[in-house]
Formats: sequence, structure tokens, C-alpha cells
Amino acid sequence: MARRRVRQQPIASPKRSLRALIETLHVILDHPFNRGHRLSALTRWMQWQASGRLWQGPLVFPFVEGTRLVGRRAVINASGAYCVGLVEPDWGGFLLHMLQPDDVLYDIGANIGTYTVIGSICGARVVAVEPAPETYSMLLDNIHLNRIETLVKAVRVGLAASESTMAFSYGLDSINHVLSESECGGIEIPVTTLDSLVTRSGWRPTGIKVDVEGFETAVLDGAGDTLTDPSLRFVLIELRGHGKRYGFDEWAVHQRICGAGFLPVKYDPMNRVLRPYTPNLSLAHPGDMMYVRDVPLMSARAATAPKRRILNATI
Repeated sequence: MARRRVRQQPIASPKRSLRALIETLHVILDHPFNRGHRLSALTRWMQWQASGRLWQGPLVFPFVEGTRLVGRRAVINASGAYCVGLVEPDWGGFLLHMLQPDDVLYDIGANIGTYTVIGSICGARVVAVEPAPETYSMLLDNIHLNRIETLVKAVRVGLAASESTMAFSYGLDSINHVLSESECGGIEIPVTTLDSLVTRSGWRPTGIKVDVEGFETAVLDGAGDTLTDPSLRFVLIELRGHGKRYGFDEWAVHQRICGAGFLPVKYDPMNRVLRPYTPNLSLAHPGDMMYVRDVPLMSARAATAPKRRILNATI
């Protein structure tokens, strides 16, 4: 497909850049996997910055449990995986402890494939959905690098309420998204529904992870059968308020998932504790949410899952 221009992003001021640097270092040094190992965490960050400046090509680095990732310094998910292992330790730890060989994970908004690789570590099958061509290419690289082709089906498509095509942003790394009516440029991508994708793949999901920069409502609009299927045991979904660019109410997404028989939970991967969670309804949006159908069942899975090594941590 022909690429069209996207709106140029404003250049950050020195003050804003310094603030971003401080915030980044704070996240890295206070990450639960780096506590007690802050010097090595700082060293890793410095090595990542230096290697990216000395070498403009892709970098291959260790990930979780002997797997590896390929990425570039400018790619946020690659930088995070190199510096902290799991950018979202609750989500990543949940998948490492909950997924089993007979399970199927739908990684919707797969980006470069960190969660796809995590699923394969557990022996689960994964359907990795990523519409952006540049990140889809890195996703394929990471599937091939880890030799998990037999476990993973990668599809370059968007998900929505119906079959169609949509304008999608280009060149924005992990924040590529379906363009709203007020945005211009981008590329045209094919779109299907999650229900149709499940039918065509023949793999019924045990769990779905949805991170599509605010388009989560439309994804679930096309997932009615999937969401109510008893074989679906958990949903991880990002509801950070990005849906407002499309006029979506993300609290309605929360209510829809709960109405399908799921309970909101939090997970502590360091102690393997899964507990019910009541989100604050007075907030503008729910945040990063985790839902399960059966807390005792998933807690039992966590208790018996093998230990996993991530950088300096074992969970």
C-alpha cells in the first residue's frame, strides 16, 4: 500500500527532554525487577543508549527465559524490554504464570511481539495481531529469531466492529493508532473482527490482550461471541483514556467485560498473589485492567507455574 504523510510531531524543548529523561530513569531504577540491582539497571540503560548511537541498525538482546528480541533504540517497547525486562510486570508476570501449553493467547496490538514471545515461553499458541507495517516486520523478526513459527500466527490487520479498511498512523512507534476524523495522513489498513479472526484461525482464545491506543471499544464491538465464550478465561486491556479521540466511553468497556462474567483483578507477580480489584469509578478512565472468570482457578495456576528468570529477578 502507498504510504501517505503523517503530521509532523513538535520538537521537544530542552526542559521537556530533561524531564522525560528523569522520568525514564525513575521508572527504570524503581522497577520491581531492578530493585536491589539499580547499578546494573543503570549500566544496561547506558549501554542501550550508547549502542543505539554507535550502531543504527537493529540490536539483538536477551529477553526472558533464554529468549531474545530484536529491536531498535528508538522503538519504545524494545528499549523497555532491554532495560527492565517486562515493561508491565503485572501483565507480563500474569501471562508467564497463567498460560499453559494447551492455551491460546490473542495478542491484539502485538507491536514487536514481547507478549507473543512470552506466550511461546509457556508453550501456548499465539495469534499476534499488528497492523503497522514497520512494527509488523519486527514482530516477524522476533518470531523467526526465537523459532516459534509453529506456535504463532501473525496477521497484519486491524480489528473493529466490522470488515472494512481504515486509515492508520505511520511512524509513531508504539502509539500508532486508527486515525480519528480530525487526524490526517497515515496509511490504509485492512480491518476484520475478532470473531471472524477466531473463526478463520481455528484457535479459540484462552485469553486476549488488547492494547490498541483507544480503539478497544471497537475491537470488543466485533468480539461478542469471543467475549461470551466460556473458554475465554481472561482479558488484559488498556483503558487509559485514549478512547476519547473516538468519542468512546471506556467505563462502558469495563461494564461490558464484567457483564460477560469477568471479575476485575490485580496481580502481584513477585508474590504470585491474584486478588479482586474494584476500580475507582470517580476517575476519568479505568486504566490498565485485568479480568478473569475464575479467581480460584487462576490462583491455582499461579501457585503451580514454574519459576521464570527475567534479568536480575526470578518470579
